[in-house]
Amino acid sequence: MYTPPGWRAAAIALLLVLLAGSGAPARAEWQLAGGLTDEIDGDQAPVATLGWLSAHRFPLELVGGYIGPRRTRNQGVEETLFLGAALRWTGPWWFLGGGVAAVGETSEVLSSDWQFMTLAGVRGQRLVLTLRHLSNAGTGGRNRGETFLTAGWAW
Repeated sequence: MYTPPGWRAAAIALLLVLLAGSGAPARAEWQLAGGLTDEIDGDQAPVATLGWLSAHRFPLELVGGYIGPRRTRNQGVEETLFLGAALRWTGPWWFLGGGVAAVGETSEVLSSDWQFMTLAGVRGQRLVLTLRHLSNAGTGGRNRGETFLTAGWAW
């Protein structure tokens, strides 16, 4: 069955809009962040994320993000959107987490629609630094994976 290009990105964008407009419990929080990916073949890409965390001891994180375009080997890698869900283990100023993410456009870097997502970070009152990795763990295609560091603001 033929599907027009970009349908995954459009579906993820729609889910992000629904996520942004959803009601959140009083103690839950939002996080908006930006940063850069790790270098692949000498090139980095910009990253932006918007996440919502539940108000639980082990918070559920729903996150949507944008990974900008880059050039790898002799071909360009298009920009992509991703939508993910993870559970976080939190300490007084640190957190670790893991979950899954769907990507809008596959490429040599993210070669399948579904990726595993791992994250670690530190936070102050409002400032949040997050190191995140997306990879399919070798379950399909070359899939080099994306690793990126973001700095963000929580409210």
